[in-house]
Amino acid sequence: MNDRLDIDWSRVGKKWVACFDLLGFREFVKDNDPNYGFHRWELCYALFREALNRCRCPKLSFAYFSDTFLIYAPDDVAHSFGQIERCSRRFFQSAILMNLPLRGAMACDEFYADKPNGVFLGKALVDAYEYGEKFNWIGFTLSPSVLSRLEELKIDLSSRHFRKYEAPVKSGQEETLALLWGAGNGAGSISALEEMKTLALEDMTRKQKPLEKIARVEAIYNNSIQFVEIFDIP
Repeated sequence: MNDRLDIDWSRVGKKWVACFDLLGFREFVKDNDPNYGFHRWELCYALFREALNRCRCPKLSFAYFSDTFLIYAPDDVAHSFGQIERCSRRFFQSAILMNLPLRGAMACDEFYADKPNGVFLGKALVDAYEYGEKFNWIGFTLSPSVLSRLEELKIDLSSRHFRKYEAPVKSGQEETLALLWGAGNGAGSISALEEMKTLALEDMTRKQKPLEKIARVEAIYNNSIQFVEIFDIP
């Protein structure tokens, strides 16, 4: 029996890849009834598919495993960037307004996807995951690999939904290009964040989680609220 996968190396190439994580999901699953955990994931999945359907971008592909959601393009051209940026933005914004905290990033580098066999490999995936994870907030950012490719394509993001920001990382701050995910509805976004923060802190206090862990979660929400207040509140 031959169990080796038939790798089609012609499908390896530079592509736009957006990676999202549902924050706190693993802890949520450990601490709650499995049905409740699945309901939370199912809601996020529904918003994910809705964003893709609304974008009407048949060339984009998607994948998901546990609390991670991927959107990826077939190439790294300008038109594909516009599509994946729009879908990523819609997914992120809708998730926040439904009290689902996401953190994510987009990268542009070599990527291989074999969806039928569940194989996803490449620098773009690692870059998107690690770059998003380094920030201590709820937000969506563009990695340096994306900025480099956009410069090559002469795409100006000043009129789009991103702004330069000294975003909080685990040990200080780092300038990045962050999505203005309030989408002109800063008050609504802050209300959702405040509600999520209150529920999360109350739940952690009730379950007697360590105080330093509670403080870390509170900081994530406060950092996110501050970002929206700076850019989206008149």
